[in-house]
Amino acid sequence: MKNFQLLDSVDMRILDLLRQTPALTQTRMAKELHVSQPWIATRLKHLEQKGIVIMSLGVNLERLGLAVGVVTLSTKNPYRLLRRYRSCPYFLRGCILSGAHNVSLDFCGEDTSSLQGIVDQHVRKEPDVGDVDFRLISHTVDGLAVCPRLVLERKKESPCGTRCEDCIQYESESCVGCPATIYYRGRFWNGNNRHRELEAPLM
Repeated sequence: MKNFQLLDSVDMRILDLLRQTPALTQTRMAKELHVSQPWIATRLKHLEQKGIVIMSLGVNLERLGLAVGVVTLSTKNPYRLLRRYRSCPYFLRGCILSGAHNVSLDFCGEDTSSLQGIVDQHVRKEPDVGDVDFRLISHTVDGLAVCPRLVLERKKESPCGTRCEDCIQYESESCVGCPATIYYRGRFWNGNNRHRELEAPLM
């Protein structure tokens, strides 16, 4: 029998407030629950220490204009596959599933053809990978709030060990290449977009 981490009614109210407004301050949360801010801080610390609350940054991929695809597949070595894509800039998250398709991989990219290239030229060619199903996410209810891996330094070889110059998808210009390499020719990860000046408000 599982040893469930039980939540009391206050914990549940705190989690519901965070669900609605992840950036809600402790002061505002305390006001909503009619308690003190230090008391809220203690509760949150307790929830974090138990691994119940995980603080992470999320951006709305739909607002950024990024395409998102989900790959489900069968493999004899799911942990090896998840480790392989862990450092890929396109990779968002992976899960081990029950059933015939025992791994799920979520990828984001600037266009659907680049995502298709990842699936066809990389995922399908992985050793021990069997049946592969790839689907694009067309819409989400509240926006897909995750953070893509950003790249500050580029190399010749991608994190997964492949080279764009050897990829037929890249050669045919149907893929913009890996953002972690010098071969990348897309826009989102290039860091060279014109900066928008932030003007100070007039007093």
